[in-house]
Amino acid sequence: MLLDWPPQSPDLNPIEHLWHHINIQLAKHETTAKGVWEIWERAAEVWNDIEPGVCQNLIESMLRRVEAVIKAKGGRVIQSTKMTISYLPDTHSKK
Repeated sequence: MLLDWPPQSPDLNPIEHLWHHINIQLAKHETTAKGVWEIWERAAEVWNDIEPGVCQNLIESMLRRVEAVIKAKGGRVIQSTKMTISYLPDTHSKK
């Protein structure tokens, strides 16, 4: 079966999940960055401190995410912090 609209879900792009991880780490700072260079330094620090397990989890989750997107017929998949999966309606397919 071919979908009318090919999935372009961020769920299939591991870097989107890595950016989410980085944003969470950056939000832990108690003070606002004073400028672009401080933001850059903080982002570089967070990037360099990414544990290998974070990337390994992203790799290991690919099969589950592909299956979820297929089940959602190419629609957006939302994962909670407990890694349960829910689906948004597919707005791209013809009914």
